[in-house]
Amino acid sequence: ERYGVQCLGLAHDISALDFDVEDFADKARDFIGDVDAIYIPAGSVRDDDDGANPEVLVPLTATNFLGPARLAAAFGRRMLGRKRGEIILFSSIAAGAPRTRNAAYSAAKAALEVYARGLRHSLEPQGIRVRVYALGYVDTQLSFGRKLLLPIASPETVAQRVVGDHGRAGRLYYPRLWWWVLLVLRHLPWWIYRRLSF
Repeated sequence: ERYGVQCLGLAHDISALDFDVEDFADKARDFIGDVDAIYIPAGSVRDDDDGANPEVLVPLTATNFLGPARLAAAFGRRMLGRKRGEIILFSSIAAGAPRTRNAAYSAAKAALEVYARGLRHSLEPQGIRVRVYALGYVDTQLSFGRKLLLPIASPETVAQRVVGDHGRAGRLYYPRLWWWVLLVLRHLPWWIYRRLSF
């Protein structure tokens, strides 16, 4: 209402294995026509994702990898006909620096980054850009009330950055300082890395 834009709400659980992604993509096309860009900011965490817990693997993989990947694939296939479009996915710095807390979440987001890279390799020659953001701390329920060493980005600044990056592709970090942080973390010897608490 604020911006005078017509919207359609289609409520679906994209983590459900019976989610009909093709039907969803068709309904979106019927309502707005050909899709120029799809933003897929899906994700979830669980308090019991604490390392060796098999109960969290399926739901967190479904929410953080399978659901977003299926949406990206369905809309990417439809963009092929027009040879243009953008697919924007959202990962986490946790994908590059896994730890005990959120171990399954980190693995699912890492899988999403790998899939995004393969999808980009497939679609970019056809004029379709694929972008995936490795986000640092964002002011959400995951960071609420925690004392963190590095700054927390607001959802609004993340959105502004994503919209401002129109036309870019590949893996992008936000805030950008996380590229340097992860570079250091990836090269730390294990005997140091295992002592870190972050």
